Amino acid sequence: MKYCMRCGYENQDTARFCQNCGAPLSAAEPPAGAAPDSEKTALPATPAPEVSGQNNETAQLSQPVDNTAGQGDETVLLNAPAPEPADEDQTVLLNHTAAQGAANNMMGAASPETEPAAALQEDDATVLLASSPLAEPAEGGDETVLLGGPSGEAAYTPPPQQEIPAAVPSSDRTPTEYLFAGEPTPAAGQSEYIPPVQQGGPVPAGNAAPPFIPPQNPAVQKAGEPGKKKRRGLWITLICVLAVVVLGAVTAGYFWLQGGNTASPLQEALQLGEKYLEEMDYENAVVAFTEATAIDPSSKEAYLGLAQAHTGAREYDEAEAAYRQLLELDASNAEGYRELAELYIRLEKLEEAKQLLEAAVNATDDENIQNLYNETMPKAPTFSLQEGSYSQRQEVAIATEKDTQVVYYTTDGTEPTQDSQVYQEPIILKNGRTTLKAIAVSSRGYQSETASAAYRIDVERTEIVFEDRMIESAVREALGVGYGTLYNEDVEQVTELNIVGYSVYRPGMSALFTEDSYSVQTGGWGYNSSSLGRLETLDDLKYMPFLRRLHIAFQEEVDITGVAAAKRLEELSLIHVGVQDLEPVAGLTNLQKLCVGWNEISDISPVANLSALTSLGIWNNRVTDISAVQNLKALTYLDFSGNRVQDISAVAGLNSLSSLWMYSNRVSDFTSLEGLTELKVLMIRDNPIADKASLQKVFPRLGRTDVDVIDRGGDAQ
Repeated sequence: MKYCMRCGYENQDTARFCQNCGAPLSAAEPPAGAAPDSEKTALPATPAPEVSGQNNETAQLSQPVDNTAGQGDETVLLNAPAPEPADEDQTVLLNHTAAQGAANNMMGAASPETEPAAALQEDDATVLLASSPLAEPAEGGDETVLLGGPSGEAAYTPPPQQEIPAAVPSSDRTPTEYLFAGEPTPAAGQSEYIPPVQQGGPVPAGNAAPPFIPPQNPAVQKAGEPGKKKRRGLWITLICVLAVVVLGAVTAGYFWLQGGNTASPLQEALQLGEKYLEEMDYENAVVAFTEATAIDPSSKEAYLGLAQAHTGAREYDEAEAAYRQLLELDASNAEGYRELAELYIRLEKLEEAKQLLEAAVNATDDENIQNLYNETMPKAPTFSLQEGSYSQRQEVAIATEKDTQVVYYTTDGTEPTQDSQVYQEPIILKNGRTTLKAIAVSSRGYQSETASAAYRIDVERTEIVFEDRMIESAVREALGVGYGTLYNEDVEQVTELNIVGYSVYRPGMSALFTEDSYSVQTGGWGYNSSSLGRLETLDDLKYMPFLRRLHIAFQEEVDITGVAAAKRLEELSLIHVGVQDLEPVAGLTNLQKLCVGWNEISDISPVANLSALTSLGIWNNRVTDISAVQNLKALTYLDFSGNRVQDISAVAGLNSLSSLWMYSNRVSDFTSLEGLTELKVLMIRDNPIADKASLQKVFPRLGRTDVDVIDRGGDAQ
């Protein structure tokens, strides 16, 4: 039998190469001795000094080393050494050197001086020593440390080996141990340990025989490489997966976009038509929708778009035909009914529209169609005064079902039309018989039935003699009567008077009062207040029981006691007329606007019960207490600028207030303004503002103010 000097395998006498490892054979006896208990083969060697090596260095030592112990699937070849410990799958070859710790696939190199014992780290380390005693335990793995002779000569490096992959044995013993134990190496199918072929090389230094080169397992050759390869493999896998996902998303998006852009011919025509409609290119819209109807004669969208395009192009007959075709396809198409009805109304085909809407109400449940149908049948207006005879002057108010309806009326018994007088305010009946007729016209042009009522007024006719010439002038201006006698039935027709300085203005002119000025405008001019009028009393107002608007300004001093008789007043302006007491206005509960600026008023408590007020101006007076306004919940405009007010807590509950003028007062605390969510205008300059925190809370809601509440520098206007 021939034994392989490389792996110890028993071959036939006629074999020239080892059947196990392929090495050349010569007749030899199997190595003597039993395998060490530590599962490695140890060849003793002379001692060498201890060294440690790191980072791919080669250690050269010449001093003795201590014994080394080994653990687990390791082979330690020593030339006269003592046992050395090693951890897991390590091969240690020593040549007159101490054991050297190697880490992270490093070749250790050390100086000839004595080094402390080092431990190998990580698994599968290989340490080659020759003729050296064993050193400290080696830990770790996949490291190779070649150590030289005692004189410091270069360490022996084996020639390149042909790497043949070998499997790590599944048992705890190496193939060499199987050989020494007299057991066969695991057969095929089991874990096989196939060492690489020895290529030959120089004889190592020292007194050792040619070394037995242990199996070189590429799978465990370098420490850390399997983990690195595994992590690298995971990263590569992850990148590949992400690449596939991204590619799939891009591909899906591309096909989705292509699918979105790849519409059917019908959809393309409809989309093109809608585009032209949005651009108001009705001619091309007609072409596009006509093509759509040719592609699909049953397409409701095509006929609706075609009708809309014809309507935009003012081709009303064609539009009507398209709508009719749509309704033939879909008898419950609410949009088609509504738009065709609107077209009929525009063309003043009111009867056709009404009939169409009546059919639509029965065919659909659409609320818009029901409302439109109701517009075709407005109800007749109603009168506030019952028919009959009266011995006092009366007025008649006309009401409609909806505020959008317009009332046309006559007082001579003729049938009213849309060319008759438009109703704006109650009609004051004159002496004798009056037949009042009225119609209501909806916003769609439909006319109601005629409402009619007959009245007879029997009031003694008397001549009116005015106490104040300014009032008489204003009355004559309002009635358009410059000369002649004025009778009660004439004066009682007056509903508005405007007196500014020495001038009087007829109704319809715009009387404006703001925080610090008053003007009456017609065209583009305004009143110059450089001179004051001589109006003295308002006692003549008793002759005008239906007076609704009274504007008086820039008079020297006026006795306003007579204003109490004007119970129907809705607007009252008394600006710069020397008023001190507001008691005469306390009973004017119909007032909606009251302005008494530029007077000498100190007490505003008489206004506390005027709950209908939406606008109150008391600027430039002597007011210190505004608590009376807390009951005026309908106020949207309040101006008490130029007074002596300190406490504004009364405004806290005025939730409808949108404009507040209060500059030139003595207010320092503005917390009452924080809850006024509708406030848009706030004028507060010339007040001792102590803290702007409250104003800063209100500021974001404001559209206009006159102070810099956020300290930007200067006042804001």
